[in-house]
Amino acid sequence: FCRQYSIDLVLVHQQSAVVPLIFSKPFIKAGSFYVRHNSDEDYITNPFKAALLNKFINRFVRNIIAPSDIVYRYMVDKEKVPASRIQRINYGYNFDQYEKANLKNEKKIREEHACSFLILSIARLVHVKRHKIMFAAVKSLLEKGLDVKMICLGTGKDEAELQQWVKESALEANILFKGRRQEIFDYLVASDVLFHLSATEASNSVVKETGWVERTAVVCENVGDFSDYIIHGENGFLVNKENPLAESVEVLQLLYHDRALLKSAGKGLHDKVVKEFDINNLSKKYDALINAVK
Repeated sequence: FCRQYSIDLVLVHQQSAVVPLIFSKPFIKAGSFYVRHNSDEDYITNPFKAALLNKFINRFVRNIIAPSDIVYRYMVDKEKVPASRIQRINYGYNFDQYEKANLKNEKKIREEHACSFLILSIARLVHVKRHKIMFAAVKSLLEKGLDVKMICLGTGKDEAELQQWVKESALEANILFKGRRQEIFDYLVASDVLFHLSATEASNSVVKETGWVERTAVVCENVGDFSDYIIHGENGFLVNKENPLAESVEVLQLLYHDRALLKSAGKGLHDKVVKEFDINNLSKKYDALINAVK
């Protein structure tokens, strides 16, 4: 394929695609980069695969892109990859090409899930995303008399288990599963806050998209690159990674009552995301990266 279409540069984004790249590299002229999209998630979900596959990839791939400091540090400190082989650069987003929210649909979503405070989760329904902790936070808010609902977008192998948990907790009217949806920005704009307690990330895109529409997020500190661009209480909210429940309830309760803070944090996250991740602000770095490998 590379020879047929005169490809100059190959960017590989999945571990399964790196293996054929390694074996074909001696036979192609194209330069190549492997973009590492996870830090320690594989070691949590499938440690044997992670140890074997990552060790093989790290041994033979010469050019690696780390999209966040935490990925860079994990590879250097834990996997002992030479720092000289890793390029640290943020993901670049062309926000000008993103779709706009459909305000009619946004209004419909808000009316369909009428409440004083609408919480949104966009994540795979798997253990590392820690939905049960988020559900427990919603339950606590309801017990405090707050009028809240939570929408969950996404699917995953734990979906049936999570739905059963919600049913047994009598929270079916307040925690709603919507599966995979196309109209993501309609839901983001319709919601008051994004709630995301994932235990591991590389550089989460949904939180940046949340900032793009001037909404804010509650996330865990020292996960992915959240702590690199989120300033607690100013443009977002960072809670303890190991024990996030109590702090999450406290933050959400604060935002429920302080709409001015909610609005200012959303504006602040928008400005920070544009500064750090808009492709227009990163293009020179990407040009340098590409030119260096040719």
